[in-house]
Amino acid sequence: MYMPLSNDLALLTIEQLFSANSHYVIPIYQRNYAWGAQEIEQLIRDIADAAEAPEYRKEGKYFLGSLVVYVRDNTGSAHHGAAIYETIDGQQRHTTLSILVAYLKKVAHYSARDLTSLHLNLDFDSRPKSARTLHNLFQQSHSNDPEESSMRRLPL
Repeated sequence: MYMPLSNDLALLTIEQLFSANSHYVIPIYQRNYAWGAQEIEQLIRDIADAAEAPEYRKEGKYFLGSLVVYVRDNTGSAHHGAAIYETIDGQQRHTTLSILVAYLKKVAHYSARDLTSLHLNLDFDSRPKSARTLHNLFQQSHSNDPEESSMRRLPL
């Protein structure tokens, strides 16, 4: 999904956020992923609480937070045809949601039909190990890296 250069706001669904038509990049100036169990659990609780709320059932919408991006030029990019967005704010939440989607696809065994439209579209400019770990979580690949192995044992 291409969003023109502007200061416009756009509300995205989870399907739109994890679309194959868009790619998000965490630039070098962003801090490392720092959310711990407390922040992750709070996000999961918020989503679960919202799913049970009468107003959610009526409207089917829940605001997860903001993601501020800058549209990058994708000329020469490996992501042909995808809009590329540089993440300015919201990378902790977006990374956590990416991990949760990987968990739902792999561990919780949600049916493929439910999650086939969700694609890993998050990358890191200067952290190839982080990008590889996230990719392996999504692809259900295994690594001998002890840090990556510990990620697989997170008590989600």
